[in-house]
Amino acid sequence: MLSFMFVPWSLTYFLSALIAIITAVYILFKNRKSVPHFLFFMFGIISSLYLFTNFLSTIILDLDVVLKLYRFSNSLFFISLALLLIFIRTLAEKRESWVFLIPPMLIVTASVFIPFTLEWTDYGWKAYPVPSVEGVVVFLYLFSYSLIIVLQLYDLRKKTEVPWLRRKYGFMLWGVIVFQMFGLILSNALLIVWRDIPHIGGLLYFLSFMSIWYGFQIKPHKEVVLTRMGNPLTDSYQKLLNKLIDVAPPDELGLKTMNLLEYLDKTRLSDVVTYDRLRVILNAEKVESLNNIQALDKTLEYFESRDWTHGAADELMEVLESMYSSLSSPEDKEAFKTVIMNHQEYLKKTDIIYGLASGELLAFISPDASLEGLPEWEAILRTYRRLLLPVRRLITHDPLAPEFFKKLRSMDVAKHLDVSPEGAIGIDRVIAYVRTVPNGRRFETITETFNALLSAVLNHLVKDPSLFENYLGVIRRIFMLNSGVKGVWKTYYSLVDRLTVEMGRQRITRLIRMEDSDVRDLNAFSEAFGLTHDKLLRKKILLEYNPKYLYEHYVANAVREIYANTERCVMLLRPASGVLSQIPALENVKIIPVVTMGAKPGESVSFDDVTQMINAINRSLDSEMHTWIILDISDMILSTSMEQAYAFARHAIELVSARNASAIFMLNEPAHDLSVKTAFEGLFSTILQVAEKPRLIKLV
Repeated sequence: MLSFMFVPWSLTYFLSALIAIITAVYILFKNRKSVPHFLFFMFGIISSLYLFTNFLSTIILDLDVVLKLYRFSNSLFFISLALLLIFIRTLAEKRESWVFLIPPMLIVTASVFIPFTLEWTDYGWKAYPVPSVEGVVVFLYLFSYSLIIVLQLYDLRKKTEVPWLRRKYGFMLWGVIVFQMFGLILSNALLIVWRDIPHIGGLLYFLSFMSIWYGFQIKPHKEVVLTRMGNPLTDSYQKLLNKLIDVAPPDELGLKTMNLLEYLDKTRLSDVVTYDRLRVILNAEKVESLNNIQALDKTLEYFESRDWTHGAADELMEVLESMYSSLSSPEDKEAFKTVIMNHQEYLKKTDIIYGLASGELLAFISPDASLEGLPEWEAILRTYRRLLLPVRRLITHDPLAPEFFKKLRSMDVAKHLDVSPEGAIGIDRVIAYVRTVPNGRRFETITETFNALLSAVLNHLVKDPSLFENYLGVIRRIFMLNSGVKGVWKTYYSLVDRLTVEMGRQRITRLIRMEDSDVRDLNAFSEAFGLTHDKLLRKKILLEYNPKYLYEHYVANAVREIYANTERCVMLLRPASGVLSQIPALENVKIIPVVTMGAKPGESVSFDDVTQMINAINRSLDSEMHTWIILDISDMILSTSMEQAYAFARHAIELVSARNASAIFMLNEPAHDLSVKTAFEGLFSTILQVAEKPRLIKLV
């Protein structure tokens, strides 16, 4: 049973431990995601335990227990020094800091063997170390760690040119020097000479801890600001640097200012700024003489290495925009593009590339996978933001702005879109709203809203043919860059359908047409029957042909038309079909051989296996791209039976209709009697005929 004796002096340790733990928790809850805050919290926990152990060692009377407590408190003190060093090195962004926990753990082991003598006084127990080799090792550890901490704080203070931040690190530095290094050494020396004075080492340690905490609280009277210079480039730099201050880690440790100064140094912008007590002053004349291409490269390099800089992406976009527009020589513009190419993954991830030079630079980058992995509706919403960024200035300035904002306010979803007068486009409130919409309706809700907005923009731009055509090309490029993201192809076709109805397909050919196709290919097949592609889109077509005439040419034209309209074609034909020799080798055109027998799974299908044929069509339709199925139903009739071919055709048409796809079924007229022809004609809403000349027979 332990016995205790209350010693008034012990209360200093108890109260110090209590204050230390409260302070540590307070700092942690100010920012639980901050690594420096967490490290200070750990330092505070160990410090509190150290002080509380000292409290116990002054009031417990059992000599053996006190000796164990004293050794334990020494161990805590060694570990607290290591945590303090890790904390300081984290401020200096030294990532290897955790290795500094290894030496104190070894010293803890060594300290167990240091002999002590204990003496009871009016102030509780006092321990005096007996000279030993272990004691020398422990002393060297304490001295070296304390010296490293002092040097690290001195280096941080020396690096910063901002007065309030120098004061912050200076206060922490002197707290360690005065209270921890000299204070502890002096108090222990006095204790050996005058044994009747109280042991104040723990109290000095507490004062050192509190001086470091006080360093947290030293803040500037206001944020670091930049003086405006009225120059577009310096204005955009000002916005960027102020945004960096806003989004940087919390300022209690001076990290905002340290990160800003590090950024200025890395990008050579430190050459064009001066400092006073509270401001960073950007010099316009020097900015104009700055090597902007080098600054751009270093800026992007710096931003790529820090996730928190994503919050300044919109401001960085404006800087890059101003920089690009200020370049006059072709050489500088090429150098700019080279830097953009080298950092394109970061620029795609943050959407910056989509707003630069009205989308001009999109032609130089590779496909963008940065939206993959997001829920479909959110990826589509972010794609629409990318579609609006190239015209952000048009939609926020006269004469389009009043009409655009009126449209925004009138729509349930769009009214949550944050569009600033400067052209920043925020979708956080839209995301929050869409989350309240039932999951099955989210995609449709987003496409309906944003297709209407894009339609309003295009209906305004159509007054300027050059701007209109350029923006159509940008829209297409954005869709193609993001085409690997789920939902993007569906979104593309939904926009094309809306604009086709509102503006006519011919007016939006820049959006529709494959770049390597001729404009004439857009209706290469349909115009022979007096139609346009949109009239045949999503139709189930029976193409009746006579082998005496060159029907293969028309089928080849159908394939070219499908490809030119950015659609996909899957053909199920006999390997010996004359059509195959006419089909051009094009992307998004797939041929599945159909054989009488001996089909190879995954490579071909058999006429006499209806299930296999239906499965092949079903798999072919499993694509977001609009898909056309082309097959010769006569081959199946002749290879199996009219009944089997009819059952297959009916099932296949239902499947194509359900998937909102299109189909062309070819029928060899002379090969069948009238009853067969009539039966199949009853299955199709559209019938075309190729004989001496092409002819439209039926269109519903």
